[in-house]
Amino acid sequence: MGCSPACVVGRKDQVYRSKNQLRPGTDREGIAKWRRDELHRNDKEAIPGKDQQVRCAEWGSSFQEFLLKPKVDIHLDSLFLHASNLTNSKSLSKTLVATVDARGKVMGTGRLKGHLDIDPYAAQPTFKLDFQVEQVELTTINNFFDAYASIDVKSGVFQMYSEVAAADGNFTGYVKPLFKDMTILDVSKDAKNPLKLIWQSLVAGVAALFTNHSTDVIGTTIPLSGTFENKNIDILSTLGGILKNAFIQALLPGIDRTISLKQVQAK
Repeated sequence: MGCSPACVVGRKDQVYRSKNQLRPGTDREGIAKWRRDELHRNDKEAIPGKDQQVRCAEWGSSFQEFLLKPKVDIHLDSLFLHASNLTNSKSLSKTLVATVDARGKVMGTGRLKGHLDIDPYAAQPTFKLDFQVEQVELTTINNFFDAYASIDVKSGVFQMYSEVAAADGNFTGYVKPLFKDMTILDVSKDAKNPLKLIWQSLVAGVAALFTNHSTDVIGTTIPLSGTFENKNIDILSTLGGILKNAFIQALLPGIDRTISLKQVQAK
């Protein structure tokens, strides 16, 4: 993975974004440029300013696996991060909970959006995360499908929605992946390789069986729960989610708003 951010720290009325980089406003007095490691200090010295913020623009990040054939390269571009309420002094802010908002592009076609509320000074990881990826053209990640499943997707869109909350050593949440209008089989192209045609036909048949035909979506909800020492992914509920979407109730795109910190906070 790799990143190349441009960041600046300051009060919200003193920071703006230019085309290629971040620059402080005309009133430079009171603006501090902090090194990234200084933002993670957990000492008694307060970060000056009541509404300190960090804005990072034009990040790039990628997941690459070059040992597979074909090589896998899934990249995130034009990532913009905005973090606010960066203080460790209750005399400057009513709460030590910081917020981080993110948006960006996935594989050139998809849209990423996220919101995080986090207490960086809590003894245990304490946060609430909402995260979504939409409108990723499946053909742009065919190297992933080919490397891990030996299939070649002809069309379709990938979307993913997730909520996670953590507190007092516990966490809960879900990941909801959705594949819409997915086409796997193209007889005119796949017939050139009989073995691939058989495999593509088998996968396409299974996908069609578990697709909700009113929405043309195949998907599930993957429950996440446990402690940071004992993580748990409910496989049976995940498989049940596929069946429920296909035959009982269609999964809808979007954040479900069913996860909160109260569910994981110690009683």
